[in-house]
Parts: sequence; structure tokens; C-alpha cells
Amino acid sequence: MVNSIKGKLLLVLLAFIVLSIISALYTAFHYNQKEASFAVSELIDEAEIELLRCFKEQENYFNFELSQDSYFETGKSEYLKAYQLSFQNLQEKIAQVETEIEEKEVEEELHKLEKLLVDFNFLFEQMQSSILKRGFRDYGIEGEMRTTIHLLEDIPEIPLEDILMLRRHEKDYILRQKEIYLEKHKKLIYQILEELEIKQFTSAERKTYIVESLQNYAHSFSQLAMYERIIGLKANSGYKHKLNQKTNQLIQQAKQIKLKHAVYQKATFEKLEFSFIFFWLAYLLSATWLSLKISDRFTKRLTKLSSQINYFVNSNFTIKLAEEFSQNKDEIGVLWNNFKKMEAEIVDYIELFKEKVDEKTFELLEKTEKIEKQKTALEKQKALAEVKNKELTDGIKYGWRIQQALLPKESRVQKQIEQGFLLFMPKDVVSGDVYWTHKIKSKKGSSSIFSVIDCTGHGVPGAFMSILALNAIEDAVLNKKLRSPAEILQSANDFVFSSLKYYNNEGHENLSKDGMELGFCSLNREQKELLFSAANRPLYLVRKKETNQIEIPDLNVDTYSKTETEEYMLFQINPSKLTLGTVKNSGSSPSQFTCQSIKVKKGDMIYLSSDGFADQFGGKRNKKFMTKRLKQLLIDIHPLEESEQKAILKQRFLSWKGKEEQIDDVCLLGVRV
Repeated sequence: MVNSIKGKLLLVLLAFIVLSIISALYTAFHYNQKEASFAVSELIDEAEIELLRCFKEQENYFNFELSQDSYFETGKSEYLKAYQLSFQNLQEKIAQVETEIEEKEVEEELHKLEKLLVDFNFLFEQMQSSILKRGFRDYGIEGEMRTTIHLLEDIPEIPLEDILMLRRHEKDYILRQKEIYLEKHKKLIYQILEELEIKQFTSAERKTYIVESLQNYAHSFSQLAMYERIIGLKANSGYKHKLNQKTNQLIQQAKQIKLKHAVYQKATFEKLEFSFIFFWLAYLLSATWLSLKISDRFTKRLTKLSSQINYFVNSNFTIKLAEEFSQNKDEIGVLWNNFKKMEAEIVDYIELFKEKVDEKTFELLEKTEKIEKQKTALEKQKALAEVKNKELTDGIKYGWRIQQALLPKESRVQKQIEQGFLLFMPKDVVSGDVYWTHKIKSKKGSSSIFSVIDCTGHGVPGAFMSILALNAIEDAVLNKKLRSPAEILQSANDFVFSSLKYYNNEGHENLSKDGMELGFCSLNREQKELLFSAANRPLYLVRKKETNQIEIPDLNVDTYSKTETEEYMLFQINPSKLTLGTVKNSGSSPSQFTCQSIKVKKGDMIYLSSDGFADQFGGKRNKKFMTKRLKQLLIDIHPLEESEQKAILKQRFLSWKGKEEQIDDVCLLGVRV
């Protein structure tokens, strides 16, 4: 009997193994078909990503590379390299899709996409070539035009205002792309040529040279305008317009490919699912029929034994089983005898288990109660922390409103300095850098008073110091009616020194004292006189060079330094090496701060700045911007309109900072004489 049961069970097991192998093979086939389809979908998605990456690198090239001298000098660009790599990857992905796809309609759409890509790349290469020919600054056609116009600026026979008007028409056209500026430019060229015809020259060669130079400049500008229209980058015409059309066509074609593949994939999956369901239904029916046969032949006694065991279990192991199988020697009889032996042990284990469960339940209740108490305490702490955080945030916002109320509005600043700009970029909500302006009238005329103040720290501590600084200066100017910058600084110093009670800490040499660095100016435009006094912050004066004048005659040479270019000079007027608010008044002189009087000229540019701009980390090597670089930047931009200067300074600061954190407040004030 034992051998007979084992043999039949082995045959049944073999039958199940065969059915399982068949089902596994068919399932693997079904899975491979789906995986192949998914692989093609992934390749199409990857190709679409590479296409979008091509568009992105192309836009990066337009947005960032066309204003870099290095690109026009070498003709090489990292963005173009990235574009070419993405374009090559895109072609490879399309080739892989063509080898894997079986649908003819999708293959036809892929061929259309390849043709569009070839046209798109050829158009982009033509546009690159035109951009290099057009040039930038000192390169290409624009470089030739700039060189010629600079030569014309040095020719006295042509009025300088005509040259400047030509430059204005030239810039207006480049910025706005309107034909009216071309016409104005051409008309002015003809007018200058007509005036040259009737003007007398020292020699015919001189006249020929001037006329040819002017004609060369006009020709270069015409060439530049022609390439502007061909490229069409600003007006969305020419190559740029065609490139945008190709871009839209490529995007639509990529969507068409995905759509047709999705339709093909859906139909394929429906066929696979139908055959898969049909196969498994057949498999289940066969397995069910085989199982019923096995149950009928081998499991009658097992079913009866199982029902009695279930009855024993459902009675909570209290009713003993019948002994009708105990005399049988087959597998079921052996199973019954072994189960009877387990019966006694099960009852003992259940009793022991109940005791252990009761113990663990009690321990768990104690731990749960403890955890609930801890949770309640944590929730109270969290609620308290949220209240404190809200109070702190509200306090900072209120401090910002107070500081904004004390600071002059930008419209008032413009009215008081008459001509200039203010760049104010706090690091946090409130600032340790502030500014102050005022306008007073005296017998000598109207004077603009302005100051940039850099207090110790930034954020909330710096804001407290800034409020104290503003009150100190307003007390000196508005209440005490002081007008000399040195006297104003001395009064403000005594005000802060007294307010912070430093006189109580004279015996503590190592005690750090909070103070402020600032530059303070009084400008009388009628008298062309600038009075300057400062605490650790210099003044920058940018002036156009004049014949035989390379110094400031009003000042001693050791009180300033200068930076020169071919056309301009930047004078750095050195301050008093004192920190305002930390100096005790000795009483020996009216002021411990020096006041310097400077004769200024119309067109001079005066700058006061905190150290936040120069100390900002950034750039490719994450270094400080440095004062030297700031002074060169001020020389470069000072001839521009004040609003343009502000925009360039802000853009240069943000570009230099990049993703780095702003380390300090930034305040820079520029005033035109």
C-alpha cells in the first residue's frame, strides 16, 4: 500500500512538473514579447530626451556664448560640443529603434524624423557660421566697425556729436532691430559726407583718407545689419525663425512616432493578453481536473482525518480524536499516531504560552503608557517651539518694516542726490548695510549729502546697529545742524559710543566693540566742491583724463591712490582708520575724523560702497570678487547712464555669486556730478 501510494504520487508529481515547465516557457515567451516592446518604448523616450537636450544646448549657446569674447576668438564652445554629442546620441538612438521596430508605419515616421534632423542641423551650422562672421565687440564685422568708428572719433574734421549720434543709431538698431534706425544712420552718413565735400582740408590725401574711413564704417555697419537680419536672433526672423519652425516640426514628429508606436504596442499587448489568458485557462482546467482525480483516489481518508483534526482545533484542543486510523500502517496511519503524540505536548505548550502572553501584555501596557506620556511631552515642546518660531519670524518682519520706515525711499534718494543710482541688496530680511541722503541749502548754494554705512554683522544684529547709525547721523545733521562731514562723523561717533556705553568698559582691553564703517560726502554742484570724511571706507572718484593732469591737486599724494586706463582715472580717496562708534573723544580737537575737500568736474562719477560686493565669493574658482576687480568694473561702466550702471552691477554680482550663498549685505551708491 505504501509503495502504491508513493508511485502514483510520483506520477502525479511528474505530470505537474511537465505542465509547470510548459507554463513557465509560455510565460517567458509572453514576458520577452512585452520586454521587447517596452525596450523600443524606452529607446523612443531616450531619443526624445536627447532631442530636447539638443534644443537646450542650442538655447544655452544663444543665451550665454554669444556675449563671450573667447568664443569669437577661438570659435569653440562647450555648449556646441554638448549639442554635437547629444545630436550624435540622438542619431544612434534612432538607429537602434529602426533595428528593433517591426512596424512599417513607425519606420516611415522615423525616416521623416531623420530627414528633419539633417535639415535642422544644417540650418544650425549655417547660423553658427553667420554669427561668427557677424562677430562681437573686437571680432568679425562688428570688430571692424568698432575699429573704424574709434578712428573716426579721433578725426577733428568730423564733429564729435555726429560720431556719437552715429553710435547711438547703431546701438538703437542692434537693440531694437527697427529699420528706422538704419535710415537715420544712412541719412547722417550722407549728411557728414556732404559737409566734408564743402570743408577745406590741408591736403587731398587727408580728405580721401577721412571719406574712405567713413565709407568703410558705413559699409561695415550695413554688413552688420544684413547679418542681423540673416541671423534674426533678436527679431525671431531669418535663420532663427526657420530654426524655430524646424524645432516645432521635430517635436510634432517625435509625438507622432510615440503615438503610432503606442497604438501598435496596444494592439500587440491585446493579442498577447488574449493568448496568455487562454493558455492559463486551459492550464487551470487541466490542473483542476487532475487535482480532482487525485482527491478522489488519495485524499478521502486525508479529508476525514483533516475534518477531525479541525474539530479538535476548533474545540480549543479539548476533544480527543477518534482512533479509527490507529491500526493502519500506511502513511496516514503513521501521521495519525504522530499527531496523537503531539496532542499532549500541544496542551502543555498552550498553557505555557497563555502565561507568557499575559506577562508580555502587562509589560507592553506599561511601555505603551510610558510612550504616550513621552509623546504628549514632545507634542507640548513642539507646540512651544512653533510659537517661539512664529514670534521670532514676526519680530524680524516687524524689524524690517521699522528699518524700511527709517531708510529714505529710492524716489527720495534720487531727488536728493539729483543724478545717480542706489544698489541695495541685503543678505537677510533686515540689513546691516544702510544708506542716508539729505539735501541742505546754505549761502554757498544747495548741497547733496549722502552716505553708505556698513555696520558690524548682518541680519538682526546688523539691523539694530543700522538703526542706531541712522539716528546718530540724523541727530548730527537735523538736530545739531552740523554741516562738515568730519563734525557729523564725530558727533555720530559720540552718539553711538555713549549709546552702547563703551565708557563703562574702558578697563576691558579684550572686549570686542561693535561699530560701523562708512563714507560721508557733501556735494555742492554749483561750487564744484566735494567734502569727504570717512571711517574705514574709501571714496572712488572716476574722471576722464585731461592733458597734463594725472593727479588731484586738492589732495596730498599720500591720501589717495589711483588706477588708470587709456581714457579714464579712478582715484581712491583713503579714509580715517577709525571705526565709528568705538572711538572715545579725546577733547583735544573738534573732530578726530579728517575732512578732505576736492574740486570735482562735470561728468565725474562718485561711488561709496560697503565691503559686501568686493568680499563676495564666486566665479569659477570660488574666490572673492576683490576691490581691484570692483574698481576696474566702475571705470568700465561709469560713462553709462546711471540706471544702466545699476543693472550691470547687479547682474555682475549675481553672475559672480552663482549658486554660492551671499555672505554679506551689499550697498553701493553712485552719484554723477
